[in-house]
Amino acid sequence: FALALKGRFPENRILSHDLLEGSYARSGLITDVQLYEDYPSRYSGDVSRRRRWIRWDWQIAGWLWRRVPGAQGPRPRNPLSLMSQWKLFDNLRRSLVPPALLLLLLLGWTILAPAWWWTSVALGILLVPSLIASLLDLVKEPDDVPLVQHLIVTSRTAVRRAVQIAFSLACLPYEAYFSAGAILRTHWRVLVTRRRLLEWTPSSERDRRERTTLAASFRSMWVAPIVAIAAASYVLSTNRAAHPVAAPFLLLWLVAPGLAWWISRPLAPRVVALTLDQTIFLRKLARRTWAYFETFVGPANHWLPPDNYQEVPVGTVAHRTSPTNMGMALLADLAAYDFGYLPAGRLVERITNAL
Repeated sequence: FALALKGRFPENRILSHDLLEGSYARSGLITDVQLYEDYPSRYSGDVSRRRRWIRWDWQIAGWLWRRVPGAQGPRPRNPLSLMSQWKLFDNLRRSLVPPALLLLLLLGWTILAPAWWWTSVALGILLVPSLIASLLDLVKEPDDVPLVQHLIVTSRTAVRRAVQIAFSLACLPYEAYFSAGAILRTHWRVLVTRRRLLEWTPSSERDRRERTTLAASFRSMWVAPIVAIAAASYVLSTNRAAHPVAAPFLLLWLVAPGLAWWISRPLAPRVVALTLDQTIFLRKLARRTWAYFETFVGPANHWLPPDNYQEVPVGTVAHRTSPTNMGMALLADLAAYDFGYLPAGRLVERITNAL
C-alpha cells in the first residue's frame, strides 16, 4: 500500500481517500469480515453526510483526465483503470441528479410543453428503478418461504420504496440546493482559494450541535417552500394549464421541512403488555433454559458449558466449549439470580469456579 501511494497525491488535497487509494493500490478480497455503519438518525444528519461526500468526490474529479494531479512537478499520466474512473464519474453523476430533476420539472411547467409529459419523464427517472427492483423481488420467490408470506414481504418493500420516492420528491428543491452548493464550494476552494480542502465535521459532533425543532427544520430547508411559492406564482401567471400537474409537487415542496422534522423525531419505545398466559409461558421457557446450565455446567465438565446436548437417538453431551458458550453460561448465572433460581452465595460459587 505504501509503495503504491508514495509520492502520488498532492498535499492537503485528498479528502475522499478510500476510493482513490483503493483504485491505486487495488484490493484483496476477504469474505469473513463484516462492516456495519449506522444510518443517521435524522434527515439533517443524512444531508450533512451526503453534502460532505459530494465535496470529497468533486475534489478528486481531476483523476478523470489523461493527466492527473501529482505530489510535485509535471502532472503524471492517469494510472487508473476504466472501471475505477467510471466509479469516480458515477459519484459525480449522482450528485447532479437532484439539480437536473428540479430543472427539468420547472422547465416542463414553464417553457417546455406539454407539462404532463416532462413531469412523467421526471417521475419515470425515479420510479422505473424501484419498479424493476420490486418486480425482481416478486419473481424471485425463495423455495423455503410460503407464497403468501413472500407476497406480504414484497408488497411491504414496494410500499416502502414508494414512500421513499415521495419523500425524495418533497425534498427535491432542498437536495438540489445543497448539492449545487457543495459542488460550487468545492470548485471555489480547489481553483481559487485553495483553502479548507480538508474541512469536515464528524456526524456525531454535528448531531450533538443541531437542534431538532420544527422551526430549525424550516430555517435549514427554507429553499423548498420558497421555490414552491415562486414556482406556483409563475405557473399561475404564465401557464395555468400546467398548474394541475404541478400542484401536487408544489404542495410537497411547501411542507417538506415539516415532513423532514416529523420523520426525524426520536422513535418512542414500544411498551409491551404481556397477558398472564404469555408471562407464564416465558417463565417456563426461562426455567427450562436455565435447567440446561444447571445440569451440565458443573464439576463433571470443569464448570465449562458443553457445546450441546443431543437427545435423539441417544442422549450425548458434546464435551467441547467456546468463548461464546462460556460467556452465555456466565450470563445465565446472572439471569438465574435475577429470576430467583439461584441464591447469592450459589451465584458467587458458580462464577468463582468458572473463572
